Amino acid sequence: MKHELRSAELFVLTLCLSAIITSSTKAQIPNPGFENWSYDQYQSIFNPDGWNTNNDGFFFTTIQRTTESHSDSFAVYGATTWYRSFLVSPILGTGFPINKRPAEFTGYYQFHPVKGDTLFVDIDFYDKSKVVAVNSFPISQEISSYTQFHVIISYLTSDTPDSCNINITISNKASQEGSANPGTYFLLDDLAFSDVNDVPVKQQTASRSYLLQQNYPNPFNPTTNIEFQIAKTSFVTLKVFDLLGRDIATLVNEQLTPGTYQRIFNGRDLPSGIYFYRLRSGAFVSVKKLILQK
Repeated sequence: MKHELRSAELFVLTLCLSAIITSSTKAQIPNPGFENWSYDQYQSIFNPDGWNTNNDGFFFTTIQRTTESHSDSFAVYGATTWYRSFLVSPILGTGFPINKRPAEFTGYYQFHPVKGDTLFVDIDFYDKSKVVAVNSFPISQEISSYTQFHVIISYLTSDTPDSCNINITISNKASQEGSANPGTYFLLDDLAFSDVNDVPVKQQTASRSYLLQQNYPNPFNPTTNIEFQIAKTSFVTLKVFDLLGRDIATLVNEQLTPGTYQRIFNGRDLPSGIYFYRLRSGAFVSVKKLILQK
């Protein structure tokens, strides 16, 4: 029975990953503030509009509406719950069309973990079923008041995606079944994309007017070179972020004239791991990944 329940959870998560909302009017995150909920009379339960959950009104409820919101009236509450003698982790997911390359995915959250549980926020982009970007934002520390998170989106190709999937769940990798512990819960509200780059990436690449090179060496220890090219005189920022979206270093924060530039990033005081660097110049935004390996 335990194996069957875990399989059911994975099946629901697969549905979340593959679900695409077909409405042509939605080119953004559906119901991003979780204000709209529909009542399922058959299961006697509310579910957030535009989102899939693993709620089962007859046996367990992992996703609920809450008035403890960051803004407006409601937010979403997800908690590990019991089904008979088994634990069921909350699963929340959505899929929707998109025709831009966001630089960041943001939102406000609280997280109250028990015994090493982790909240996973995954956001993936596709172009005709081809993977364009895969990003995961693990949260393990307790956050007791609403805090904004930033997921720096790292793209694998230069394609502009046509669909996006967002999936949120709680897991414990130390657990044999992966289920979180009783008492672990999260609150989530006000999801959004920020720093959207409206200039087609393929057009940018072809013109070579703006360019952010991959750092070298990569992996590096402790220094690496970052080279970029600017087309027009503008205010330019080049920043480094960690996996939690925290601003680690500012390498450029000034007005620059057209040309090619190079900056050196020193990770001497940072732990080994994956980091991201983001160049912004006017409407141009580009993000790449770097790896510090000590």
